[in-house]
Amino acid sequence: MQSASLLRIIARVLSIVGVRLLDVMLDRDVDLLPYIRWDGDVSHVNLIKQKLIDMRISLESASIQRKKESIIDIEKLCEKISYRAGEDAKFDIMMTMIRTYRYSLHEQDKADELEDKMRNGMLIGLKPEYTYIYRI
Repeated sequence: MQSASLLRIIARVLSIVGVRLLDVMLDRDVDLLPYIRWDGDVSHVNLIKQKLIDMRISLESASIQRKKESIIDIEKLCEKISYRAGEDAKFDIMMTMIRTYRYSLHEQDKADELEDKMRNGMLIGLKPEYTYIYRI
């Protein structure tokens, strides 16, 4: 257990100093990749955003029956994704769902409910020092 935390610290220091981690791993015969942050985390966020974009496009072009079937699944997925991670893609899909409920499915109450959830989710996602803007 101590060796894992030590490797984490070493990997962090080496990445800050600018040492090529591949050279260190080859010289020391140690795998440091599990102990550092890498672009794989960023690509995971990009995959989430792309999935949200694809779902929005699919929802916009779907038939009324297909919209009824898929919008519930999309809503459940969006509940699990923060606005910070989803950024504009989550905002866009939420707005698309609100427009779908309001204009395509003629469910005004559901559109209003989703709009309230969206507003609250965005406020929760903001840092505390910025929430005063919305409390006025």
